[in-house]
Amino acid sequence: MSKLVDPEFPPLINGIAAEMDEDPVQIAFARAKSGEVGAGDLIWSRNENSVSLAIVLEPEVTAEHALTMLPLAMVALADSIGAIGPPNLPITFDWPKTILANGAVVGGLDMVFPENTKGSEIPAFAVLSLGLDITWAAHQSTGTHRTEFEPGENMLRTVLHEEGAGDLDRTMIIESWARHFTAWIDTWEQDGFKPVHENWLFRADKRNETVVVKTANGNEAGTLIGMDEMGGLLVKQDTITRLISLGEIWFGVEGTSADKAVLQ
Repeated sequence: MSKLVDPEFPPLINGIAAEMDEDPVQIAFARAKSGEVGAGDLIWSRNENSVSLAIVLEPEVTAEHALTMLPLAMVALADSIGAIGPPNLPITFDWPKTILANGAVVGGLDMVFPENTKGSEIPAFAVLSLGLDITWAAHQSTGTHRTEFEPGENMLRTVLHEEGAGDLDRTMIIESWARHFTAWIDTWEQDGFKPVHENWLFRADKRNETVVVKTANGNEAGTLIGMDEMGGLLVKQDTITRLISLGEIWFGVEGTSADKAVLQ
């Protein structure tokens, strides 16, 4: 395999390379904590079997509100793969942070905050990370180590090359995602969360089907019917609509019934 060129980034994003054995999330977090990097600095891995990157954010809203960047980044990823990948490859989402291709897990996102951050506080910074499997290989992806699979061996996981996206490489995907991410940030700033919500829900893997969500109180099941204006999941449980917020997942915030205006 020929060595890939480094990705080029749009304005407002500053790319910083990490070596294959380095974790972009750990680098981004440590440097953001020390003040070496700030908003828009993106650490990306030179690993060619996967996309592994972490971008530093400096939210002006509470940590719980900042978690809406997760569905935004997921929508940006689907758009970026759609722009450069095969036209019929279905990229869908499993709430709160999993990416699927043809119904199998191909990657995911995460967000971390400084230690002891509360959901109601405005954090000093946040680190949004993305991991996406391109080819089968042992590598770091979204913070966990996965051993190599043969094609078709694990029906719950897949890689882009196995789904007809053999022309895509790490650099192409990182560049495309960075462009679409900044475009969606602009849309969010201009039009609010509703466009993100509509595009996320359009690609929800099990809309109007039963889903199981792991919460602080254990697994909860219900029919996925929508999303609220903060990226929380709306599920129908018997006669009530249960709102499982992103804050509940990240910070243990108590979930509530959906008794306010929501985006379904």
